[in-house]
Amino acid sequence: MAMSIIPSFLMALASNNFDFSLKWIIPPYKAMPRLVLSAILYGGYMLSGNYGFYVSDLDFAVLFRLSVIISSSLCGLIFLGESLSFASTLCIILVLAGLVCLTSNFQWSTAKMPSINQLIVQIIAVFTSSFTSVMLKLTMKTIDELGYKTDQMTLLFWRYVLGCFPVLFASVVIEPNTVSNFLLVTDKEFIIWTIIGVLLSGVYQILNNVLHKWTALVTLTIVAQMKFLPTLAISHFLYSETRWTTQQIVGASLLIVGGVVYSLTRMDCNNNEQSNDAEKKESV
Repeated sequence: MAMSIIPSFLMALASNNFDFSLKWIIPPYKAMPRLVLSAILYGGYMLSGNYGFYVSDLDFAVLFRLSVIISSSLCGLIFLGESLSFASTLCIILVLAGLVCLTSNFQWSTAKMPSINQLIVQIIAVFTSSFTSVMLKLTMKTIDELGYKTDQMTLLFWRYVLGCFPVLFASVVIEPNTVSNFLLVTDKEFIIWTIIGVLLSGVYQILNNVLHKWTALVTLTIVAQMKFLPTLAISHFLYSETRWTTQQIVGASLLIVGGVVYSLTRMDCNNNEQSNDAEKKESV
């Protein structure tokens, strides 16, 4: 994550026309509390998300992340006042049923952590993801209300800088030898894959920030569908970690169908909202 700071700074510098006075790098004072909280939550999300992939079979971890539909919908409804249609509510119930079906009597691999602990880690990862999105949208809203023109790359830079602290703190507490062992890493293949991962993560975060600017929180679950479903297919054929039973197949099917249909219903809602806004502007 720390390796992403320099590329994100260069992108922020380029987006500000290479203004080396760096006045643009200081965000509005009134937006700082939300920005700091958003960055800390982002660091917590990265920590819990990566740890979740470490302690659980990849198939299960990927499938469980589809439940972000539920947490994002609740957060959008409570904190941002985003509405839910009847069809969207039914899809959420479908996803919830799929989760229950998938996790009950699941063929857990408990080599790294007991099953109930794995479940807790996955739930934390899902909710920190949604809370991170909420705080990012609230930060952007505050900046817009103040009339500042802080661009997306500057916000991304600060998210990486501030988000490193919770990750570093947790790494030192959980694995005290992390820092000293990091200096011993000289394997070229590891370094190359790490750099590729950093670049891909940067591209994803740029697109994610843009979507947070223009898209309702509940519709961001479309991105989750696009990201998780190919990952699920690839992980199954590469690793084949999960021993699938009929119950798990039914649960996974409910998750996927509920997620895809939910995304389609949210797209229809957005189109209707945009057409209504256009009609209001024309009438004015």
